[in-house]
Amino acid sequence: MLFCIALVNTGCKKPTPGPPPPENDTTDTTPQRTVVVDTIVRKPSTSTLLFDASGSMHGYLNSSGDPRFIGVISHFENMSGNTVVRLYGKEEGNPIERTDFDRMLNNRKIEWSNESDLKAMVRSMIGHVSGGDDICFLLTDGILSGSDADINDSPDKSYNIRMRQKMSEDLSSMLSDKRGELCALIARYNAKFNGKYSCYNNDGKKLINKDRPFFVIAIGKWGCIKYIEGKLNEAKTANGITTPYEDIVMIGDAYSYQKIKLSAAEGLNPKGGKLIIKKEFRNENVALSADLGVLPAYMQTDDYMNSNIELYVQHGQKAEKVLDKDYYEVSVNSVNGKKILRLNVKSSQLKDSKLTFRIKYALPEWIEAKSDDNDLDIAINPAKLGKTFNLKYFISGFTTLHNGKYIKEQSLDFK
Repeated sequence: MLFCIALVNTGCKKPTPGPPPPENDTTDTTPQRTVVVDTIVRKPSTSTLLFDASGSMHGYLNSSGDPRFIGVISHFENMSGNTVVRLYGKEEGNPIERTDFDRMLNNRKIEWSNESDLKAMVRSMIGHVSGGDDICFLLTDGILSGSDADINDSPDKSYNIRMRQKMSEDLSSMLSDKRGELCALIARYNAKFNGKYSCYNNDGKKLINKDRPFFVIAIGKWGCIKYIEGKLNEAKTANGITTPYEDIVMIGDAYSYQKIKLSAAEGLNPKGGKLIIKKEFRNENVALSADLGVLPAYMQTDDYMNSNIELYVQHGQKAEKVLDKDYYEVSVNSVNGKKILRLNVKSSQLKDSKLTFRIKYALPEWIEAKSDDNDLDIAINPAKLGKTFNLKYFISGFTTLHNGKYIKEQSLDFK
């Protein structure tokens, strides 16, 4: 999906205040901090690229005849005006000049570590952005794991299974202070892997030139992350790009979604801030619609909207209550190349009432489908090659960056 965005080739240093919320919108009841949002989409001026130098990444460089892995690295090296590269094994290394790093890649001269810590890497990413970088990238296999000591000291060496929810919660806690301030983008790629793959209990499995997923994680201000998303979507549709992403998700981009607004579609007359139910529709259904164009493609579906829309009604001074699904229908239609949400609601439920419309956040289905809970059979089960151990736990840790529970909330008064 290609987003329509304005690309401004300047730095991303001076955020501008966002516009006031649209009229009649409600706010999430979750306490929220006031945050200055950078509303201009811009090319980052400075960035850090962290390269996960754990031994499990060696297999991507050790494969032959596949340019995709190095192609992705080169693509992200050029995403900002100035990129500093650092290796990250047990800890973060010193800055490496890009020309020296590229030479290390081409000559397969990376100094590999026996283990790595994704949580520590994410903490370092936050530090780089807080310290002045516009954006920080992490190239990794995305496997959420404890240390070798954690694994070896656990019953049946099952630490990575027993503690994965806790590791995810630790990641959420680390990112929670940045809610509404920073965004994350996670892009999934594929490339040949030739070498030892370490399972959740540290058992090694030999994989010979098998396609395996890897990831680029980006953390930064909304405007810079949105620029990266736009460039990746351009690469997805452009000819001659050797390594377009396979899957993508952006987390913490609520500003985009404020443009979604329900309006009268059928059986209603807007007047004086209220929607007047036409006489001939009072015993029928009325319809509301909204352009979903600002949402990512995975949200622009019947299934997503039916699963994640909540409607509430309030009559006079009575308490707000959930509108039963028997009283409304949700559909997403294609109209002139746009995805349009349509709500058909029983008029009898809306007379002299306030309707509150909410859309919840949910991650795309690929994250669950491509996450592996037990990778011991990866060498003999081809279906496991395209999956990543603990992926859903890793990515769910980033969802704390969403500023509230809902993508969108809006209230409408009916008469």
